[in-house]
Amino acid sequence: MCRQIHKTAALVLCLISIFWLAEAPCRAAESSGPTGTLRIDGVGVQRLRLLDGSAKSHVVEITDGVAELSPSAYTVTQIYLTNGLYTLTPKTLAVEVTADAEATLKVGGPLTQKIEAKRQGCMLVLPYSAIGIGGAQYAGILARSGPPTFDVYKGGRKIHHAKFEYG
Repeated sequence: MCRQIHKTAALVLCLISIFWLAEAPCRAAESSGPTGTLRIDGVGVQRLRLLDGSAKSHVVEITDGVAELSPSAYTVTQIYLTNGLYTLTPKTLAVEVTADAEATLKVGGPLTQKIEAKRQGCMLVLPYSAIGIGGAQYAGILARSGPPTFDVYKGGRKIHHAKFEYG
């Protein structure tokens, strides 16, 4: 019985270390090879999850809208914003990073926020979407202070402003 518990504990620790290492941010600057610059043409991007040409996953921290990467063709799989929103890219978003050159990726803000009122029986449903400059739709929990506010428009003209009450 004890031997089985030790084997199970060792397996769990092994799996945790594998997943922890897989989540480690990519730091191309630490490698001795050439690097290229990935510039983000958008605001509020904190981190990207990328797949390189050999299908290896990289988590890249964005500092001042720039990241240094090893040369490769990358596919963007997730985008994380500083306000807490994130996206799993629904379409193929690719960028080619070459040595000693700068590549540009259009992701992030400014975000276009949209809520549509839909009736489902006797309920009013308010689906929310936030769309970035590259067309990606972001979801998640917004980092904000105070209760959320909303504006109601009719024909492009604001007709009402209010706050949601908690509870």
